[in-house]
Amino acid sequence: MGAKSFVVARDAYKSWAYRSIGITAIRANAELIRTRLGILLGDGAAAASRRHASKDENRRAAEEYEAYFARGPGGHGGGRMRE
Repeated sequence: MGAKSFVVARDAYKSWAYRSIGITAIRANAELIRTRLGILLGDGAAAASRRHASKDENRRAAEEYEAYFARGPGGHGGGRMRE
């Protein structure tokens, strides 16, 4: 990690954990609002359509990440592929 002491490393990790949890909570809240928008507006069919489109987009984004940035079969770790 490169920290000068255990205390500095612990505090850096703690800060990272709090930030990650906060970001996840905000994203989850936004997702809840977005997916329930149609129900609030009285258009459940449109809400279901948006929900399915979002799931498809998330799946596509995850597949794209795996294909281009992830290590393992088919991935190259985020750098340029060797020719």
